[in-house]
Amino acid sequence: MVHLTRTMAGLPGLGLMLAACAPAAPQPAPVAPATPAPAAVIAPACFTLNADLSEARYRVIEQFVNVPLPSDAVGITKMVKGSVVFGSNGKVDPAHSKVLVDLGSIKSDRANRDRDINTKTLEVEKFPNAEFTIRDIKGLGAPMPAAGSRELELVGDLSIHGVSVPVTWKATAQFTETQVKGLATTAVTFAPFGMQNPKSQFQLSVEDNIRLELEFVFTKS
Repeated sequence: MVHLTRTMAGLPGLGLMLAACAPAAPQPAPVAPATPAPAAVIAPACFTLNADLSEARYRVIEQFVNVPLPSDAVGITKMVKGSVVFGSNGKVDPAHSKVLVDLGSIKSDRANRDRDINTKTLEVEKFPNAEFTIRDIKGLGAPMPAAGSRELELVGDLSIHGVSVPVTWKATAQFTETQVKGLATTAVTFAPFGMQNPKSQFQLSVEDNIRLELEFVFTKS
């Protein structure tokens, strides 16, 4: 035992050599950098407004002479057309996403009211249509749902009487794989569009608030 101790003492590098030859402690395997997930590819889609199942309406509160309470004047037309187009990024294509309403075809329950609105307010001979250009649909998400309902905001520009004004419509929509239907509403006033508040000898007042409604059915094409 003394001999072995002396022999090891005479080899000062032996301890280092033994340490160098000892198996190294296991090291954790290198972790490869995470690869970002590819962006979702969404097929472009076009939805066409079904005029047979859709209609546009206005509502304005008016007060008539010799009538004790104000009432809603309601004008309706089914002369509407349009489409909404989505690109491969899932966003609306404003160049091809528009709704057009034939203003001269709007009828209420009073022919004299319609005549005054067409000639004095809307001036339909010069400005026959209202056009809403859709620039964004908030709350829709991508891809579009194939079932259920959503509360949406349709953001865009409304052109009436030769004037374009930014407008947001509130909408409730129901979805199937091939169809979107629902109701969109907004409110505007006469002045921003350069229109006169319609009045006749039979009216005491017409409220300066026009409520617009679009009952829509869009079909995927």
